[in-house]
Amino acid sequence: MGIFRWLNNERQIPSMSASCSIGKTSLLVSICEATDDALVCTFPSCRIESSLMDLISMPATIRIDSTSIEGTLSYYTIEDSTCRVGISVDKRHRSAWRRICAEKIAEHCLSSTRHAHA
Repeated sequence: MGIFRWLNNERQIPSMSASCSIGKTSLLVSICEATDDALVCTFPSCRIESSLMDLISMPATIRIDSTSIEGTLSYYTIEDSTCRVGISVDKRHRSAWRRICAEKIAEHCLSSTRHAHA
């Protein structure tokens, strides 16, 4: 169960690849959980060169395809060799974030339907 599940209605989304910039750190991440106003990214812990604690409350930018979503790093966890970071999406980017989620869910459903009929 994700951290955001009890805060908001979490959406089941297909994993999305994105680039994430937090402070001076840029990473390729996988977005694995989403709500209307937040997301959770995962990446290998060996890719982070600074202390994540120092990055809490720092501005973050997520780039998915050609869209940039801005937010704030809210929390992080380290599980084995994987980091999970929670990012709260800024109000002005929430409609774009919801649109991306809806598009990815629709694409996933369409491809699942095609495989079921094949």
